[in-house]
Amino acid sequence: MEEPVYTIEQQARLAKTARRRVGSEATLVFAAGGSLLFVLLFVLGPFVLVPAAGLTGIGLTTIGLLIAFGTSAFLALIHVRRLGPKVRRAQELDSEIKYSFARRQKTERDAKIAELRAKKDQ
Repeated sequence: MEEPVYTIEQQARLAKTARRRVGSEATLVFAAGGSLLFVLLFVLGPFVLVPAAGLTGIGLTTIGLLIAFGTSAFLALIHVRRLGPKVRRAQELDSEIKYSFARRQKTERDAKIAELRAKKDQ
């Protein structure tokens, strides 16, 4: 089996990516993005909200919430779909690096124990 060869910087970057929580980031994109879009829509209200409310017959606040949080939910889903595979791959590589390091340490430790036993038996 081939040992993975990564520099310390690459290992640190992989570990940092592997620690990311996609669900938490999606929640942040949804909540913060929806709030920001909601405020922005009220700034652009005469151009976006009033015509949309007039066409649909829904109140200004309701249509603003629907547009803002609908858009942010869509963006959060895109974020999850783009980031999910990258984080999963980083987690796999990070665990591969950690397990190969542990295997190498065990091999070295077993060799040292065998050497000490051989000296003791002489």
